[in-house]
Amino acid sequence: EQYEAMKLRIKFMYEEGDTSVLETLVSAKDFSDLVNKAEYVQNVHSYDRKMLEEYVATKQQVQDLKSTLETEMDNLENMQAEFESERESGRDACKQAG
Repeated sequence: EQYEAMKLRIKFMYEEGDTSVLETLVSAKDFSDLVNKAEYVQNVHSYDRKMLEEYVATKQQVQDLKSTLETEMDNLENMQAEFESERESGRDACKQAG
């Protein structure tokens, strides 16, 4: 979901280009309007940065979880192999005793 939102935002930024910020500021009717538009541009920039940081953090969290799960899976497979080996050893001991 975050990835799709980032792609959409990047597409919008690419289509609009950097001139949209300049056009927004230049189109100000007076100083008050300029300040409002500059604040708006700053808010959009801050929002984009926050969303990018959240995306990067989520991506890292997923990678960490994947690594943890892979390690746990390896441990479970090793435990299963040991259990099966011990079970076979126990069968062999029973056959020799019987």
